[in-house]
Amino acid sequence: MTRDDIRKKLIYNQNQIGNIRTTINEQESQIENLEGLRNSFNRLLYDFNYKHNMQNARISDINNMSYINSKIVSSYTSAMHGVVNGSEYRKACNEIYRAIDKVNSQIRKLQNQISNNYSSIKRFSCNIDYLNNQMRYVDK
Repeated sequence: MTRDDIRKKLIYNQNQIGNIRTTINEQESQIENLEGLRNSFNRLLYDFNYKHNMQNARISDINNMSYINSKIVSSYTSAMHGVVNGSEYRKACNEIYRAIDKVNSQIRKLQNQISNNYSSIKRFSCNIDYLNNQMRYVDK
């Protein structure tokens, strides 16, 4: 192998490292965006549950109004309890949890890709060390 061949290989390996670092930066940016999205979903879930708890408290307050006709109150609170705690509420919560799980899955996938990219950088760095060592012995 000539000095020129080694230089070309060195440049190739250095370019690969640069490209991988660019990719890592893009992946880290994607992770930041996904973490922001996950935080938004968590806030939405918190707000949703807070409002749900407030509705349940209001229903309980109405139910505790003993001076109102108990049959009317009982029917109303029973119906409202079904609305507030029914399948639509559970479905909405499940969709939010599912969205959070998808975001977490994407974050893990990107983290694994970043880890693999760091391994590739290490491999190209080892190649550069080897080629620099070879350069010392060429033309001697």
